[in-house]
Amino acid sequence: LKAAGRFKENVRPSSWQLLDRDVDAHTPVHFAALSIKEWLAKLSAIVPGVDRTSYVVTPSASSRVLRDGEPVGSGNGHVWVRAENPDDIERARSTILLRAMQAEMSWSKPRYSKLEPGTVVGQSPTTIIDPSVWTTGRLVFVGQPSVGDGLTVLPVSAEVHRHDSTVLDTSAMVLPDRKTVTELAKKAGVSWNVTSDGEGVRITADDLTLEAEIETKDH
Repeated sequence: LKAAGRFKENVRPSSWQLLDRDVDAHTPVHFAALSIKEWLAKLSAIVPGVDRTSYVVTPSASSRVLRDGEPVGSGNGHVWVRAENPDDIERARSTILLRAMQAEMSWSKPRYSKLEPGTVVGQSPTTIIDPSVWTTGRLVFVGQPSVGDGLTVLPVSAEVHRHDSTVLDTSAMVLPDRKTVTELAKKAGVSWNVTSDGEGVRITADDLTLEAEIETKDH
């Protein structure tokens, strides 16, 4: 009997990459109110050239769900772009949050306890794009949501927007120098250690405490 596992070593990065926009109650108003075009223009400070690259817009699952004719996840959406070098995505992903902090486009988002709902157990810096979807092997769920009474689901749609550049060059996404990284981390109240080797850049957070909740396969 043979089986295949979704392990990182078995996955190749795709040339199509997702720019995931999540708007929630913690998103500053001036970022939440942006149109897709305006959002991409702002995002270009973090991902240079993204506002001049052809892209496809599709709604996120939550923004397809309507209550009284209004999207439940208003402001959320998926923008797909083609990367010039898919093998550079993992490295580029590690620069997103620091580049956002350098551009003064980040804010703190509370982390809530899963054992005690409503209890804040920490704070995490976040920005206008979710870097986690650039992780090699990450699944993106775009299936039709299941809804109850009072909710309806819109069909999937896609809008193609063409620019002179058809691929995104992620090589321009570089980390700030170490001194700047240290200053940014101190300002954000986090402790980071940045290292690099032949496989890319690694950012290690040193904020784990004895009070941290750890999820295991059991509970």
